[in-house]
Amino acid sequence: MKLLLFSCMLGLAAPLVHANLSLTVYNQNLALVRDVFQMHLKSGDNRVEYFGASSQTEPDSVILRDSTGRHPFEILEQNFHHSPATQAWLLSQFEGKELAFAVPSQDNNPVKPTLITGRIIRSGYVPDGDPVQPIVEVHGQWQFSLPGEPRFPAMDPDTMLKPNLNWVLRSSVVSLKSV
Repeated sequence: MKLLLFSCMLGLAAPLVHANLSLTVYNQNLALVRDVFQMHLKSGDNRVEYFGASSQTEPDSVILRDSTGRHPFEILEQNFHHSPATQAWLLSQFEGKELAFAVPSQDNNPVKPTLITGRIIRSGYVPDGDPVQPIVEVHGQWQFSLPGEPRFPAMDPDTMLKPNLNWVLRSSVVSLKSV
């Protein structure tokens, strides 16, 4: 299935070297971007990501539809991640979960720190606002600071480092590969 994505964006995400991309530039750094990309939906709920967005995308202006009109789907959820990953944002992804923290070893060997585990009660991350103190539970006690340097598991760098739009779509028809 080929999906058509319309969006009004401020700025551009990358150089325009894309066969299915059209762009109309207006005054005051406003542009209308039309992009066609291919994806495959299975029957039921599907997660879809799009990494061609600019960090200045107006998410309310995004329109997602099947360019062929043959594969109906329902948009259950749309999210826009526009900022690069920060420690506070990553901590927010682990709220309620345990995370390893590196603390200096007893012999102060910087090459081999000691790892302790803490559960993130509150990350301190506030989208588009001033951060608040994190709260971490270590050995059954809460503290208003990180017990050490957090050690995050490997994640998909596209998800963390590039602006992206993602959706949860519900499809009742299995789509076939479009030509």
